[in-house]
Amino acid sequence: MSKSIGNLVPLRTALAAVGPDVLRWYLLDRPYADRLEWDARDLHRAETDYESVRRAVAAWLAPGGAGGGRARTAERLAEAVRHELLGGLRTDRAIDRIRAFARELDRAPSGHLARGERSAALAALRSVEDRTGLGLVGRP
Repeated sequence: MSKSIGNLVPLRTALAAVGPDVLRWYLLDRPYADRLEWDARDLHRAETDYESVRRAVAAWLAPGGAGGGRARTAERLAEAVRHELLGGLRTDRAIDRIRAFARELDRAPSGHLARGERSAALAALRSVEDRTGLGLVGRP
C-alpha cells in the first residue's frame, strides 16, 4: 500500500466499514511477515467468515440447549491458539484453528453444550479472546 499511488486505506475508513473485530480478523488471517495488499473483496470475505464463527459459537453457548457438547472442545481451541501464537506468532494458523472449531460446532449432532459445561467453555473462549483481541462470545 502506498499513499503516492493512491491505494492507502486509512484506518478510520476501514474501521467504519467493518468494525474492529472484522478488521482484526482480516489482518490476523495472514502471516504477519507477509506483505499486505489491501483487498476490499478479502475484507468482505473476512466479515462473512468472522460472523459465521460468531454465530456457531453463540448457538453452541446458548443457555438451555442441554446438548452433548463439552467444554474440553473450547479448552483444546484455547491451547491450540496459545501454541500457534507462542510458537512464532502464527496468527494465520490461530485463525485457522478458530475456523476449524466453528466448523466442528456446526457439525456437532446436538449443537449445544451439555449442562454444567458453559462456564468452563466461556473461560476457555475468553482466553482466546484475550490472546487475539477478537470478540467471539460477546460481552455479558
